[in-house]
Amino acid sequence: MAILIIAVCIVGYFVIFIAAMVALAALFFTFVAFWAWNKPRSLFGAIVTPEEARSYVGRGLIGILMGLPILRLICQWLGLPIYTHPDFPMYAGIIGYTFGSLILGLLIEKFKEAEDAQKLAQQQPEPPPAPGATLPPPAKPFDYASWDDEARR
Repeated sequence: MAILIIAVCIVGYFVIFIAAMVALAALFFTFVAFWAWNKPRSLFGAIVTPEEARSYVGRGLIGILMGLPILRLICQWLGLPIYTHPDFPMYAGIIGYTFGSLILGLLIEKFKEAEDAQKLAQQQPEPPPAPGATLPPPAKPFDYASWDDEARR
């Protein structure tokens, strides 16, 4: 029993560590977004445009607004009374901003890539027939009329 408790604690601390690293990454990218708010900036070879920066922060703000009620409903559904803790709104905001800015941004990019790949696949022409495939016999070529057609009859 003690080994199970220790294993659950280790997994829990690992999850908390990963969540903290993701939240710090969201904070770093937020600073980058504010840096690129008015003009495109280059960072580590990637160019961050003002549109991308504004959408990143906007998704984070939407995540804050949706994080509190969604996490409260999840906690009530699971029977966890942590939503009564005084720090719950702050943690829900951090989780919401991180989820909104990073995770939704990645999902949106993935859906855009899939949509672009689907459009590209639809636009590609038919591949040429295989070398061993049989082609239909050619139709009789069109024959133009000549002026002396009536004389042949």
